[in-house]
Amino acid sequence: MSSHETAFLRQPSRAAAARAQSAHIAQPGDHVRVWRGFYWHHAICVGNGWLIEFGSGIFGGVAAYADWRTFSKGHEVELVGSGGRIAAERATSQLGMTGFDLISRNCEHFATWCVTGRWESSQVRLVVATTISALLLALAAKTAPRLG
Repeated sequence: MSSHETAFLRQPSRAAAARAQSAHIAQPGDHVRVWRGFYWHHAICVGNGWLIEFGSGIFGGVAAYADWRTFSKGHEVELVGSGGRIAAERATSQLGMTGFDLISRNCEHFATWCVTGRWESSQVRLVVATTISALLLALAAKTAPRLG
């Protein structure tokens, strides 16, 4: 792990937290998301303007602290739900976690697990269902009898 990555594993200082820009009054344990062009990026609020995200983008990364400005990249942050103190503790317990995988181990899996205890991603379910539907329609069109 690089020194840049390990710097984000330490608890931020109060001064750094005070500088964190927050467009949302979040509580520890809130599950939030931001639109990143073609997917939702998810994180858990842990207090004082800080979040814990797993992977900072589609190509993954490590579970680490992020401030609001870094997380939002100038976009509106939406509240998904809240798991309270337990969700914040679960997120903190996973700092440094690696092994990001877009299909089975992404930011939404992480945030959902922190809040609910279930490892799941609605984005992945939607992509899989859409892909299966498209394949079935293509197969049906290819095998349908031709009239005329």
